[in-house]
Amino acid sequence: MRIQRKADGQWRPFTRTIEDFEYQGGMHYRIRVGITPADAHSGTASERYTLLDILSRKPIELDVEPKTEPDTQP
Repeated sequence: MRIQRKADGQWRPFTRTIEDFEYQGGMHYRIRVGITPADAHSGTASERYTLLDILSRKPIELDVEPKTEPDTQP
């Protein structure tokens, strides 16, 4: 999964869990996520990510040519 933050617009790999979001393979999502900062007082080590909205969900389209049998004629 990759994320894009508004601040810099760069796409980066994302390996964390997003609460309330269940990814379905083969789908492309655009989602809006809330970020709760780490709380030093409660011992939370990192930010928490929560799904706010699914903006779009559509099947992934692959740009792959269909496989064909090689020509066996001499």
